[in-house]
Amino acid sequence: MVGQIGSYNPYGPRIHKIPEYQQLSFLKKNLATIDEDKIEEYSTVLAKVFRWIQTAIELRCEDVVARRDAVEFQKKDREDAINADAERTNKLEAAREEARAVSIFIS
Repeated sequence: MVGQIGSYNPYGPRIHKIPEYQQLSFLKKNLATIDEDKIEEYSTVLAKVFRWIQTAIELRCEDVVARRDAVEFQKKDREDAINADAERTNKLEAAREEARAVSIFIS
């Protein structure tokens, strides 16, 4: 178990389907009902494992939120770039039409 704790990585997307009993909301709800002081009275080692689990869940939640925000920012950035390109294209077409009108008028 100690080796698995040391190698746990709370960052990045999960590629496999997670069962309901392993999802963060389920785990957070179950951990909220546990009194940390009672765990400390029962076993110091168990209290340290409990704190590690809480920290791992918090880090995982923060990672999920950060990745979600990054995706939203990228979508908005892409949409802004598409709009700017459309505006630039419209201005270019308007300038071409104006140049054609001027060249026809001069001829």
